[in-house]
Amino acid sequence: MSQSNTDRIKQYFRRQYETEEGSVEENINALFAENAVYHLGGGKTLTREAIAKPARLLRETPKSERVVRVSNFSEQGNTVSFHMHMRARGQDGKPWETDSNYVWQFNDEGKVIEVN
Repeated sequence: MSQSNTDRIKQYFRRQYETEEGSVEENINALFAENAVYHLGGGKTLTREAIAKPARLLRETPKSERVVRVSNFSEQGNTVSFHMHMRARGQDGKPWETDSNYVWQFNDEGKVIEVN
């Protein structure tokens, strides 16, 4: 049985922030298509390469000072909706926290092509 897109997302977060397997870039490149677009809102977007910077900052925060939780998954076709809660330190050393709902669109090869 092939891996579901929900399982791909869970595996990505587990490898990236729990077990810290592989480099930040390796994990991103394994999940995100080369031309993936990550919408930030307000018309701003990130490319696959730009996703690495905030992911690296989050991973560099000691495990005892960060929280990364993904939950409430719903998968329909190539689209996965889920909730993400994160807490860590920012570049300025100050703590930040976010709770957001996401929709990740996958291509037929199991790679994320768009994040909303």
